[in-house]
Amino acid sequence: NMIEGIKEYGISGYFFTSPLRFFYMEWVPKCWSWWLTSNDNGGAIATLGNTGLGMGLWGFDYTTGLDGWLFPRFFYHYGTLGEQHIGMAHSSAITDYVNEFDINLDGEDRQMIQQWALIGDPSLMPGGYSN
Repeated sequence: NMIEGIKEYGISGYFFTSPLRFFYMEWVPKCWSWWLTSNDNGGAIATLGNTGLGMGLWGFDYTTGLDGWLFPRFFYHYGTLGEQHIGMAHSSAITDYVNEFDINLDGEDRQMIQQWALIGDPSLMPGGYSN
């Protein structure tokens, strides 16, 4: 049980120190984004994230693919191109990813676009609504 493990060992002890208890054939019933959204005491209206393990490239290459390319692309569509709804910025980022990377060549790229999910209200307008 992930929650009990974190209570016993703390976040650092559970995820980052040997033995890495998290990866011992443990099934996780909810992804991180769903935990944030479904919190009984006031969950998020919407979250973006991986429904599986996130993937990235090491070092300075981080922004050239996978998570490191996709997350900034979402903010590019929102901040630079002015897309007002997170659902539109999310789908535009995925469309850009498919157009930029050959998803038929690399399984990680296919997995990236399949597991990068918007959980919650796609009509949400970050920054609020005008009066």
